Parts: sequence; structure tokens; C-alpha cells
Amino acid sequence: IRHDGHNVISIELEGGRAGKKEEAPVEYLFSSMPLPSMVMALDPAPPDEVLQAARNLRFRDFLVVNLILDKEHVFPDQWIYVHSPIVKLGRVQNYKNWSPAMVVDLKKTSLGLEYFCNKGDNLWMMDDVDLIGFAVDELEKIGIAMHKHLLSAHVVRCEDAYPLYSMGYEKHVKIIRSYLEKFSNFQTIGRAGLFR
Repeated sequence: IRHDGHNVISIELEGGRAGKKEEAPVEYLFSSMPLPSMVMALDPAPPDEVLQAARNLRFRDFLVVNLILDKEHVFPDQWIYVHSPIVKLGRVQNYKNWSPAMVVDLKKTSLGLEYFCNKGDNLWMMDDVDLIGFAVDELEKIGIAMHKHLLSAHVVRCEDAYPLYSMGYEKHVKIIRSYLEKFSNFQTIGRAGLFR
């Protein structure tokens, strides 16, 4: 993110056309990048105090095991949080209960099983096939579905999904925000970009 100290001038994109780097001028920039990553992408770099504040912010990662089940109804809600100590599952999204447009076949059910984890931990590193089997085992344990219902599945890993509110995080965010306020054409947005 190139700037002149008061305005963002351009952004450098990587992996675009033919995998090449290209620079794009901007009039106004909205960034949903994780706040620390965004700070590290600024060119020229911010003062050391701002860089250190960014290094002190941490995120939690999560992964979603998406399943298509040969089962018309599993529960009436859009999502449920799972509080059972017998599973690692944190939340289950029921996509067609958000909107019927989110599924191809209303006679089937598409679920997103969410696991809160950290990049590099055992859950994160588990092979997709094993992770899908693990997730369906957990659905059986809590009585939602069984292996015989599984039609298709895939895994999505999401880095930097949730800000970690560690001791003193507010001070670090304030340092970064104070620095960013001097830019007239730049705004951070979203959970990761706002660190909330």
C-alpha cells in the first residue's frame, strides 16, 4: 500500500494477470486485511512504534468443514453453537436456513461445521479426508447426522479470522488508529481490519 504520508496513492497487486505484480492507482482505499498485515504492507513503513503495535496483535484461525447431507431437515436455526465437551466443534451453520438460494437442492442439507483453532495445530494440519471423517463423527456424537447421510464435503481454512483480545490489545490498536487517522482516503473495515 503506497502512500505519501497523507494519502494512499496506489496498491501493488500480486498474482493478477499471468501471476505478475502490477500497481493500481487508487482514489480511496477500503482495507479488510488483518490490521497487522495491513500495517506491514504500508510503503513507506510506519514508525517503529506503529510496527511494534501491529506485531503485538494476534488472531485466532478457524476452519470450516462443509458437508452436503442426504437429509432434508436437521435443525430449524441458521446456526447453532455447540457447547458439548465431547466434541471440538464450535458452531454449525445451516446454509439453506439462511436462504434457500444458498443450496442447489432443498431436499438436501448443506452444513458448515466450524472449528476454532490455530494455524499449525493438530486440527489445522489434519488431512482434509481425515478432517471430514472427524467432523461427521462429531455430528453423530451430538445427534445431528450420521456417516450414511454424507454426499459430499470440502474443507476451507481461514487464517486471522478472529481478533484475540489479549491484555493491552487496546493500547496497540489505539497506536495504529492514531497513525492511520492522518490518511484522508483510507479506511479499514471488517472484523480483521478493525480488530473487533
